Amino acid sequence: MASHIATQRPGPNLYENILVGTDGSDYANAAVALAATLAAKTGKTLTIVSVLTPAPGYDNLAFPSSDVDQLMEQTLKEALQRAVRIAEERGATASQRLERGATAHTICKLAAAGNHDLVVVGSHGHSVSYSTLLGSVSDRLASICPSDVLIVRRDVRPAHLLVATDGSAPASVAVRRAADLAAWLHGELTVLTVDEPSHHLALLHRSGVAAEEHTRRALAAHHEEVLSDAVRLAGEAGVTAQTRRETGPAAQAIAQAAQSGSFDLVVVGSHGHSPVLNHLLLGSVSDKLIHVCPVNVLVVR
Repeated sequence: MASHIATQRPGPNLYENILVGTDGSDYANAAVALAATLAAKTGKTLTIVSVLTPAPGYDNLAFPSSDVDQLMEQTLKEALQRAVRIAEERGATASQRLERGATAHTICKLAAAGNHDLVVVGSHGHSVSYSTLLGSVSDRLASICPSDVLIVRRDVRPAHLLVATDGSAPASVAVRRAADLAAWLHGELTVLTVDEPSHHLALLHRSGVAAEEHTRRALAAHHEEVLSDAVRLAGEAGVTAQTRRETGPAAQAIAQAAQSGSFDLVVVGSHGHSPVLNHLLLGSVSDKLIHVCPVNVLVVR
């Protein structure tokens, strides 16, 4: 099923102030490259940060903690220099910062203080600090960061975007952001809603209640309304939106749709709740999606 709306000219730059974290790993370098691609399009300076978490103290071992800290600092400085070179190769200007503290908290604090509207990190990493910069930190950032968070698996410019919605207000924000991003990057947008197996429908089925079919029709009508509203929002951004409806556990269904549809980016709200389906599509699902999705994920605030 597809819906079409006349395409208009894209609006202004979506993200004006981008912050990217690096620990020097391959995933971090991919995040830097993609962040630099976006920053080059805006013409604004990309901020690159590495976070050093001091060693917890190993003075009784062969290497004093001060020596470990010194080694980690040098490694992160080299990672920052490499990240700046990657950014420059993508046509972006970049500034670098080496911070100290708990990684996710430090990046969030820096994002808030610098009015960064997008934070970019790799999905995995091998930080030399004692608080992993990527992996678990990307999960934490998606939960607590005041900015949108882009979690990168591959360095690929978003040309085919998939946005998941449950019809809630936060989901509508995600749809608008995805549409603006598609317009900004001249990409294609597909809107997805997931018909997750309902506990209430299972009870109705086991009880043989005649209202089961009526309930199914009501849920189908709700999904159609959600998709229709999302297409309208995309149209307001000047984007032609395709629609999809999948069935299954939400995070897995979104991830499978992303893979089967050859999408470059999945966009999802940080939290949400469908008043009709009585379950969360966003929030806990966005947390799971970060782990199971095979493509880049943008978590929208």
